[in-house]
Amino acid sequence: MSDQFSVDFNQEQSGGHPHDLLARLYREIGISAVAAALEATNFSAQPVEPVSLDEHRSTLIEEIQENIAA
Repeated sequence: MSDQFSVDFNQEQSGGHPHDLLARLYREIGISAVAAALEATNFSAQPVEPVSLDEHRSTLIEEIQENIAA
């Protein structure tokens, strides 16, 4: 298998060849996407207690009143 298109991102790149810059950009986007997906799955794995509509409504009313008073 050939490494002609692989880029070592640990070394400083000289010249900023467009192919190298795009490869670096796509790598960073991929890392960010994976990190966001992992964070989303960890967040959704936490159990959520159901809240009744009345509780939710009263909480919203309290928040609105606090914001108006401020």
